[in-house]
Amino acid sequence: MVLDGGDLGDLNRAELRGQIAGMAQLVMMGKMWAINGVVGYRMDMPPQFTFRRGETAVLQFRNHSAWPHPMHMHGHHFEVLSHSGQPHRTGLRLDTVLLGPGDEAKVAFVADNPGDWMFHCHILGHAEAGMTAVVKVV
Repeated sequence: MVLDGGDLGDLNRAELRGQIAGMAQLVMMGKMWAINGVVGYRMDMPPQFTFRRGETAVLQFRNHSAWPHPMHMHGHHFEVLSHSGQPHRTGLRLDTVLLGPGDEAKVAFVADNPGDWMFHCHILGHAEAGMTAVVKVV
């Protein structure tokens, strides 16, 4: 998952509701953040990721923005496998991982809770401005 956007980012365009929009157009709509080049807007948007129930899911995050993002997942808890290139062996189950500017993290979870689950930046202004995605478990 590539996290991008913001006033100091290099996001020039992104997909919103199936259409590509330039940054100026996105800002006019109050949207300036994206996950994987897609601006999130509602829970009924298409999922960015779909996992089968019982599958072990591994997500890699890269923060390409100049801002921190505490990334929060609903419906599941994950284990942080690595953060900023360092192994992370605490064994803790979390629902949020903080990614500073330029940070990377890898998390894993068992997709054992079926449904559509919101995944978003926990800075709610960032989430409202597009840093949201849906993870589906079938």
